[in-house]
Amino acid sequence: MTLGTYTVCPKLFSRQLRFTKCTVLNQKKKLKASCMQLINALVLTPEDLEFRVHLRNEFMRDGLMDHLESLLTTDNEELRTQVQTFIEHKENDFDELRLRLDNISFNMQFDFH
Repeated sequence: MTLGTYTVCPKLFSRQLRFTKCTVLNQKKKLKASCMQLINALVLTPEDLEFRVHLRNEFMRDGLMDHLESLLTTDNEELRTQVQTFIEHKENDFDELRLRLDNISFNMQFDFH
């Protein structure tokens, strides 16, 4: 079903925005959930934290951020699960990034004393 995004949405939206727009605007419940599942697969696959954050931010800037709350309240359980996964991993990555920055800050303070 996710591959259908390549054939349905390019006609409606630019290549760059197709997954985010299909997740938000498409009326087909299964396609929305599949698009969100693909977004999660793309974002969660890289081992590198900074790259994951970068990918996630691209989707969020493309409009996903504006619709996360409404997607969480949908009656589509599969979509809700995918959105919850997206949010949980976003928060986990944010916490990990904050720890890294705190460690850098601590090391810089320690080096100057």
